[in-house]
Amino acid sequence: MIRQLKIRWTRLLAWCLRRTMQSLDPGGELGPFTHTSQPIPFWEYETTKEALDLITKPLIPLGTRSVLCGYHCFFIHPWFVAVGWWKLYGLPWQPWLWIVFIVHDLGYWGKPNMDGDEGEKHPWFGAKVLYKVQTFWVLLHQPVFYRKDGLLSSVRWWQLRGRWLNARVNCDMKWGNMSLYHSRFLAKKYMVQPSRLCWADKKAITLYPRWFYMALVRLTGEIHEYMRDYKLTNPGAAEFSDMKLWHTNMCEYVASLVERFSDGSEDTATQDRGAARSARDDGVWL
Repeated sequence: MIRQLKIRWTRLLAWCLRRTMQSLDPGGELGPFTHTSQPIPFWEYETTKEALDLITKPLIPLGTRSVLCGYHCFFIHPWFVAVGWWKLYGLPWQPWLWIVFIVHDLGYWGKPNMDGDEGEKHPWFGAKVLYKVQTFWVLLHQPVFYRKDGLLSSVRWWQLRGRWLNARVNCDMKWGNMSLYHSRFLAKKYMVQPSRLCWADKKAITLYPRWFYMALVRLTGEIHEYMRDYKLTNPGAAEFSDMKLWHTNMCEYVASLVERFSDGSEDTATQDRGAARSARDDGVWL
């Protein structure tokens, strides 16, 4: 009985591994391992590096790890953003702001990187969620749901679609834009100023205790991408190969951005997409 369970468990693991590899490499660029029913042993690869790269490829994307237990942890990061908002703009007493704090970085889920082509699009998820939430909020405040005397009116189901479309037209998209343009890269792309959330988010970076921040980013491996981007854009900055020195330099840079632009001044530090690709600003995510 135990032997049969072991055999079935082994087959299940092999099937899951094969399906995972196929999803990671749909084009077969990593070799026949991902596209054969009988995978070849790793020692038959041309180089050891090819086999090791294939075996050690992370099954959980970096963005997902960051949201679950990293810097963008869904139950830790919003509190620091709220404190950053409080220090810059006062107490965030409006309930919708707390929704923004929670969902604005959830778009990292499933992203293979933090600052690459996929990671830079993470604000779109939070923006779409907030667009829907605000539209629903506007819908609930239309006369089809209430009267001035405070009594509920009769809701007719055939009116809901028209009312929903009307709510979409009348919605100013303020909540979604707050999340979308917390990315300086997207704000630059669409030729608008970064939202207040952008600077509250940057302020939050400086509020993390160093030991706590380093523990989070080292746990998920984010630190390696952040430091790699920094080294690529600052070839002569060998002294910042040390994590603590890099963290100190990064916090000083972010604090200077917050001080210069959090009052609504034009953001002159952010470069366009082409320039950002060749010279990312101090390895700080956008």
